[in-house]
Amino acid sequence: MKYLITILLLCVSVQLSYSQLDQIFSLEQITPLSNMVDPSFFKMIESDEWRNNFQNIQSIYQNIQANKTHGSASIALDSITNRYLNSENKWTKSYTFEFQFDDCGNLIMEKVDSWYYLENEYNENGDLVEINAYLYNQELKEYEKNSRHEYNYNNDHTLANETVYGWNDTISEWIESYKFDYVYDNRKKLTNKIFLLFSNSINDFQIQYKTEHVYNNKGLLEEHSFFTFGDSGERVVFAKWLLGYSSTNINRVEFVSPVFDQKSLYEFNYNRNGFYDEQKISNWNEAENKWDLYHKTEYEFDENNNVIVRNNYDFNDSTNNIELKFKENLLYDYSYELREVHNNSGYHDYWTRMWLLVFPMVDVYFFPVNETKNKLRKETVHNWSENEKEWKDNSIKQYHYSEIEVKSENETVETRVFPNPASNFVIIETDSHCGASLEIYNLKGNLIRREN
Repeated sequence: MKYLITILLLCVSVQLSYSQLDQIFSLEQITPLSNMVDPSFFKMIESDEWRNNFQNIQSIYQNIQANKTHGSASIALDSITNRYLNSENKWTKSYTFEFQFDDCGNLIMEKVDSWYYLENEYNENGDLVEINAYLYNQELKEYEKNSRHEYNYNNDHTLANETVYGWNDTISEWIESYKFDYVYDNRKKLTNKIFLLFSNSINDFQIQYKTEHVYNNKGLLEEHSFFTFGDSGERVVFAKWLLGYSSTNINRVEFVSPVFDQKSLYEFNYNRNGFYDEQKISNWNEAENKWDLYHKTEYEFDENNNVIVRNNYDFNDSTNNIELKFKENLLYDYSYELREVHNNSGYHDYWTRMWLLVFPMVDVYFFPVNETKNKLRKETVHNWSENEKEWKDNSIKQYHYSEIEVKSENETVETRVFPNPASNFVIIETDSHCGASLEIYNLKGNLIRREN
């Protein structure tokens, strides 16, 4: 059975091959990856288009609830359509993302035509409590049940655990597949995510992998590791990410994989406005004891600090130089500004949340993101034609929006605070069914507590 939830996207960030990904599972006698995922999927995610999406789609969720600067209505992102120029030089649709929201602005459905769709459910606090995933059956031309995620939260709304079920067609039941337990320190920072696989032999979950986060004295993530345990209980590290900072900005992420004997380096250079305008990716050359640059992206901004151009360079082996391969132009609607995006599930952006769905064993939310201020309308990708010595249109991604009635976070609702006066604690109740944000200030006007 092809569980959508277990698709491994690690190769996008660390350049692992399909066979290497298969080894991750065979090391622990878990169902081989080749039995779960169509190999064509990996061919797709190694393409330039998918690498573009890895960068571009971070802006999607920011646009989901862009608010009009001149009104209380919200703007919802209805769909994203991608088209490319085919061999006959005609624009052809490759895929469409579709989204639906409830009256609190929560994303309740997302769909990619002829691939999958997800249905999301929330509790009264606005926390994501369930996701049902369906995969498209090409033969039957219909969507079929695939997997279900259930989320449980601590009293402070941090995610406590996640249990994933796979649909069994033979007995028409949901079968426990795996789960995650989350561990935090006293600052509510995630320290461990524990992956447990359900074992039929003992009818219970068994620990397979762990991730570990280490923070510096400023509370910034310094190290993220992904490991399992050997036969004698020894720790076997699959991968490790080491983060470096310039002030509070991440300026380097070093990836190390002892299992695959691979090292990669991501470097970020920032402009005076605090946005990174250059990203470089290098692989370690053991023979020459140096980093070899193989990809670079340069960013151009408008006066609102929106990214308007991405210039993408790849290393050319024949010329032994880094060369401009393709560029992306982004077009915005400046009559709309983006404000705070509802983050009920605790994930940082759309792509992070999708990553955690399809490859939940590894976190990638520590990579920096150039946030968008205005509403994104269109992205155009141009490829350089070496034969014709000119830029050629490659693909166009268009974003479609509509106004929806979403209850404003600033909307007046009945609120009760007691006891009053109070000494050690206070209880706050509200009639809002969309959840609420709470900020507490001292007499000097300093923010001392924020809760969602």
